[in-house]
Amino acid sequence: SPHGTRVQGAGPGYSPTRYRSTLISKNGRSVPSEREPIISETTRPAIFVSDRSQATFSWGNAVITRGLISTRTIPTTAFLMFMVMFITARVLNAQQADSITETQKSAAVDSISNALIESYIFLDTAEDVRDHLQTRLRDGAYDDLATPLSFTRQLTTDMQSISHDLHLRVYVQRPLPTDPSERPDPEEQARQQLEGMRRVNNIGYLKFNGFVEATLAGPVAVAAMNFLANADALIIDLRDNGGGAPSMIQLLSSYFFEEPVHLNDFYTRQTDEWEQSWTQAHVEGPRMTDVPIFILTSGRTFSAAEEFTNNLKQLERATIVGETTRGGAHPVISRIFQCEGLTIRITIPFSRAVNPINGMNWEGTGIEPHISVPAEDALERAIEEARRVIGRAR
Repeated sequence: SPHGTRVQGAGPGYSPTRYRSTLISKNGRSVPSEREPIISETTRPAIFVSDRSQATFSWGNAVITRGLISTRTIPTTAFLMFMVMFITARVLNAQQADSITETQKSAAVDSISNALIESYIFLDTAEDVRDHLQTRLRDGAYDDLATPLSFTRQLTTDMQSISHDLHLRVYVQRPLPTDPSERPDPEEQARQQLEGMRRVNNIGYLKFNGFVEATLAGPVAVAAMNFLANADALIIDLRDNGGGAPSMIQLLSSYFFEEPVHLNDFYTRQTDEWEQSWTQAHVEGPRMTDVPIFILTSGRTFSAAEEFTNNLKQLERATIVGETTRGGAHPVISRIFQCEGLTIRITIPFSRAVNPINGMNWEGTGIEPHISVPAEDALERAIEEARRVIGRAR
């Protein structure tokens, strides 16, 4: 455009051909981006609810009935990243006993230091972390660490001691299994994001343990929103949600507003660019623009789950019930390095969120709830508040 504005994806895994709602600008200039539905039409069923009274349809680990959905326990997938969802390799587990050499340690510190200077959102902090790691290496602080796992864990501790950034982490990486059947199944991860859904006394309940990319998990989310569309109030449980993909935030949020709404801004130091995040102009099924929303939080609520919470809090569209969240507002990129035979991965916060309403974010502080209660009591309290609001409306 004449203003130098371009539209691009929010990060790895983002599909601009199917999902275009962000805007990037320089020098404060911006133009609206083209908006398209997140979820294209598909014949693949996600969740089906029969119109027949008491009919039941079983899918995966969820059992769905008219007016109530009960779920068996579904293992929680680790969603530790804000912008990067599917890492195509596995982290070594605690039983990994490979040895590590001093040459590999030195190469790892050098690689991490260079990556931080190049990409970390705050250059002065990147320089401080670099200097700290190199000093620790030179002073022999890592000499007694005999395995890659113990070394990368200590690097993470040392980096966070300076940056206080919980997204900044180092992992040991090993290649993806050659057998495709042993690789992570993205569709199974998409199913696992939604652990529970039910509607009791016309109060809807959704429990998300993570936010999977909308191109994968969109059909599940759309079916859930449509099933609960006629609820008098909606409770969204994010107490065990460690983060995930921004596209799911935008998809879910789009059901709560009549027109496109500006949700959040992101600034990237490396490119000196701003990106805006908006709700979608189109959703599949009815919107819930007048339905009271309650979001449950805990000290485990992190990253993208915090963005979703903060967006709706600042827009005065939801009541937050529970505990102050963990405090991670920096989207990350993932970098993999070969260090003299040792493969490591580092997640680097490359951008920072800036709320368009208050000009702030929740990094290091978390998001305070409107109603502060222990996490284990949040659901019961939210139900009480929902009943009170429903009764007042009637």
